[in-house]
Amino acid sequence: MKVRPSPRSRTAARLVWMMLTAVLLLLVPSGCATSSSSRSEPPLEPPAVRGAFVTYPSGMRLLVNEVPGAAEVSMTVSYRVGATDDPAGKEGLAHLSAFLTLTRHQKHPSLPLQPQLEFEGARIHPSFTHDTTDFILTIPPEKLSRVLSVEAQRMKDPLGQLTEAEFLHQRSLLAERLRQQDLPGGIMTWWLYERLLPGHPYGRVPMGTPESVERLTLEDVRAFVKQHYTPAHAVVVVAGPLSATDAKFEVAQAFVGLTGTDASTPVPPVRRIAPPIPQEPPPGTPMVQLEGPVQSPRLYMAWTMPGVFSGKVFHFQFTRALFEEVLRRELEASPRVLHFEVKDHMTDGMMLLAAQVDVRDTDEAQALVRRVQERLARVLSPDSIDHARRALAAYGNQLLQELAKKIPTDHMAMTLRATGRPDHINIQRQQIQTLITSETELADYLRTYLRPERVRLMLVRPQPAGWHEALARAKKHSNRGDTLRGPHPQELGTAGLERAVAAYRSALSEMPRQHAPLLWAETQTHLGDTLLVLGMRQPGTRLLEEAKAAYQAALEERTRERVPWHWALTQYALGNTLLALESRSPNRAQLQQAVEALRASLEVELPELTPQEWASRQGNLGAALLMLGQHTRNAALLCESRSRYALALSRARGEDPARDTRLEQGLEAGTKLLRHQFGERALRDCMKKTASSP
Repeated sequence: MKVRPSPRSRTAARLVWMMLTAVLLLLVPSGCATSSSSRSEPPLEPPAVRGAFVTYPSGMRLLVNEVPGAAEVSMTVSYRVGATDDPAGKEGLAHLSAFLTLTRHQKHPSLPLQPQLEFEGARIHPSFTHDTTDFILTIPPEKLSRVLSVEAQRMKDPLGQLTEAEFLHQRSLLAERLRQQDLPGGIMTWWLYERLLPGHPYGRVPMGTPESVERLTLEDVRAFVKQHYTPAHAVVVVAGPLSATDAKFEVAQAFVGLTGTDASTPVPPVRRIAPPIPQEPPPGTPMVQLEGPVQSPRLYMAWTMPGVFSGKVFHFQFTRALFEEVLRRELEASPRVLHFEVKDHMTDGMMLLAAQVDVRDTDEAQALVRRVQERLARVLSPDSIDHARRALAAYGNQLLQELAKKIPTDHMAMTLRATGRPDHINIQRQQIQTLITSETELADYLRTYLRPERVRLMLVRPQPAGWHEALARAKKHSNRGDTLRGPHPQELGTAGLERAVAAYRSALSEMPRQHAPLLWAETQTHLGDTLLVLGMRQPGTRLLEEAKAAYQAALEERTRERVPWHWALTQYALGNTLLALESRSPNRAQLQQAVEALRASLEVELPELTPQEWASRQGNLGAALLMLGQHTRNAALLCESRSRYALALSRARGEDPARDTRLEQGLEAGTKLLRHQFGERALRDCMKKTASSP
């Protein structure tokens, strides 16, 4: 799931070329300009937008926007829940909960939700922010009803048949990715905001930390989802070639039972008080300096402004475009600047505008800050701001036309949630009209929030070569090992397997285990798998002992509590390796360990196992129990061996004749041993027990 600063303002600002035209006009020398205050500007005329708005008795809101001629339907299901809803001590709970709604689903319990939607022809782009969780979809019009039914099922039962084992598995994956800091969509950006806004709700890393995520329980998630994934928290936006009447019908039909039409008392939509804008930094606050994963020194200049709930979204969009043009004019030709870009982050309570500038030398940072602030001071002069107002007046109607074409559905949901109004284009018109007609509105906004003393400065220096680089090298070696080994290592020549072993050993020599424990364990497992294949081809026990050691090392991190599925798979591989060692170098303790590992491998239900694979696992455990029971003259072990063989045959007889033969031979061998060593009565008792077992 994408976890990133909201792209809403960035999309609107960059797609609307008219806004940039206005900025360029703003920067034209203004000596011969005449003030616009002496003449009244004509009112802006919003373009005609057809659609519908419904607030259902359940509190769910539907906004429909007709887009004639569109090839696809755009839809956003937006929940008013995000990282600022995490309880104290449970950081990352909202993100983990959102992620889990995509993994399992009641309608098709064995298939994650995202593949279900893709099967229906939809493309889904989940987006998680401090305030909202949005599921943004692009859908062929003829598939809308089926996709709506899948989304309705998510709202009805967000977690589906989520088991404890699957929860632990998915939680471990997120914690591991946090340790490696390779989440898509801007882990670096969140890391920076945490340092730019220390202690503020919007400075919190929304995914949490590996440690906070691993403390979360399935009960935490279930309670959180039950509280926040309700119709009253949801806004559904549909934009496309369907008529408003047809779209309303499709939604009402798919979301039957969720609209609350049978409720005796309507539920109001969930509203919230957004966290306030952060306080200004104290005068003389020094530049934050730290080391981070950058290739060259990176300077950040950031300003905080009122959030979406302030009703000044267009003020911010215009300011962003202005600031980007200021940077371009000041930095584009500088030989000391390697790269620059403007980043923004829009939340309910705060909008953050930041310049990211990569420089050749850290000594350039302070001088660069002064140059940018001097340029801003010139741009914020009365004449320049007056140019901006006249540019907006001249191009305002064209700008509204462009906005009407390009406004995304998640932006519509954001506007509805912030204002309670569905007429998003008219809201934009009113904001632009205010900037044009008021002699003070734009000047007050820019001079209030772009004041030099409000800037937050941070310089990130390249960190010394460390675990990030080591991890990258380790991944490269491990990927090479995977390529060499291939999906069917039994079919590979010995030389290729030996090269794969060398690649995995190189990976482990570089792997920073403390930062990537599960990746380290995965590499140990792949090394063990390769050594096992090699060991079965060659005499002696050296390679098999090395495979055993690799699996045992992997289990130090692949614990049942952390990753139950991987734990079971590794236990099975370890058990088979111990059985192979037993066949070459008999050892009772080793055989006992094989039995324990193979038993453990069957304690966790692995949904991807076929009946044939499950039968093979039961048969291997039966073989280990048979050998141990024979060596120890233990009737209970021999009886359990018969039970395992019988279970395997009952589940998958007829699928693999060769396996059936082995299972039948094992069953017969156990029968003979019980009769020979313990008599007919013991055999009859065992057969009764076997018959009554599941």
